Amino acid sequence: MFKNNIKKYISSLAAVATVIGAFSVGFVSYGADSVVINAANFPDANLRDVVSAWYDTDSDGVLQQSEIQGIKTISIPGMLEDTCGEDAEISDLTGIENFTDCVRLRCGGIGLDTLDVSKMPQLVELTCGGNNLSSIDVSQNANLEWLNCPSNVLSTLDISANKKLTRLDCYINKLTSIDLSANTALTALYCQQNDLTSLNISALTALKTLNCSVNHLKTLDLSANTALEKASNSLIGNQTVDAPARYEDPAIFVQLAIENPSNITSTSLDRVDIVDGVEVSVPGYDGVDFTPQNADEIINGIEYYYNTGLSFAEDMKVTVNPIRNFYQVKFFKDETKTEVVGTVIVNKGETATAPEITDTPQCKAFVNWSTDLTNITTDMETYAVWKDDHSLAVTSFNDNIVHIECTKCGKQQIDASFTAILNAEKGAENYVALADVNNDGIINGKDYARLLNTFRN
Repeated sequence: MFKNNIKKYISSLAAVATVIGAFSVGFVSYGADSVVINAANFPDANLRDVVSAWYDTDSDGVLQQSEIQGIKTISIPGMLEDTCGEDAEISDLTGIENFTDCVRLRCGGIGLDTLDVSKMPQLVELTCGGNNLSSIDVSQNANLEWLNCPSNVLSTLDISANKKLTRLDCYINKLTSIDLSANTALTALYCQQNDLTSLNISALTALKTLNCSVNHLKTLDLSANTALEKASNSLIGNQTVDAPARYEDPAIFVQLAIENPSNITSTSLDRVDIVDGVEVSVPGYDGVDFTPQNADEIINGIEYYYNTGLSFAEDMKVTVNPIRNFYQVKFFKDETKTEVVGTVIVNKGETATAPEITDTPQCKAFVNWSTDLTNITTDMETYAVWKDDHSLAVTSFNDNIVHIECTKCGKQQIDASFTAILNAEKGAENYVALADVNNDGIINGKDYARLLNTFRN
């Protein structure tokens, strides 16, 4: 009896120990340095699956220090595809900071909406391009040497704390400015296809590679960047800027303030005028305005080339897009659009006044212009629509054939057999009005007699 009670007591203690142990797994995370792979520690379900599949080597649902230590590089994209499928995404990387030895985090193109690496100060490389990131905070990542964050929607990027940075890839974003004054270790900068309106890289004397093309730079100073290996227009040019245009009859002006305008080497508006028999070069930019001769010269933009101050660099190409509230209407003589009869400038919403056509085509009468000339809201071309205006007459009557042709051009000709039109009344298909010389509404013997008399040999 006593032995049986002892056994029951021991069994009860064992059961209690088992329950306590089970609760310890859920709340204590298997020790202070272990991390349970759950929604609290890894909110994103796909990230939990990746961590479980690739790093929970004993499959116990917990990351032990032995499973975390020594992980230097984490490349999420490949692991995500292998674990969750080709189109799987991760929107939140919370929990990745538990990998305290990770110095290279690669999480590009996985669908991230946010990214917090503030608890990973050991990072040397961060690749997070091709996501949906509108901001990245790398202020706590002083060891970062390469920040690779292209193809996001970044409008700002603060890298003032990243003084060890040697490479920055931030292309295809929405950056309007970037302060690089603290990043003097940079040797490679890729900031193309943003919305940058200025770029100061005078402090980057170690810079070897630069791509800042397809932004909105008006000027660029590379005089301090003598370490650059290449500075072709494809790497620094293809800039676009907007500028207001105004029309002061009869002149057009496109205003744009350009620092150091003497660095402009040429523009698409440059021309050579003949003054008193002498050729005079006239620049298309006068230091304040671009001065086109007509609207045709600005419809597709104005181009200029800017000397960056680096001897081996190509001049930077900039295209100016005039912003205007006036438009050009060009009038052509006919649908072939080979002869211009006039051009007018019209303010937005107004009606264009058509020029007078003094040289009317032979045997043609003006009908109208091919397009509506009211409420002009864009540059447009229009042409005169004409109708035939021949002077037809019977010119001969031989062998019962009534021959009719245009007395002005001789090109319009009609031959009608009198037998075929005899007794034809006005309105009938075979009625020929000019053969009805009596003008009585019927072609008959009277008309025949008069035709014979008129054209008697």
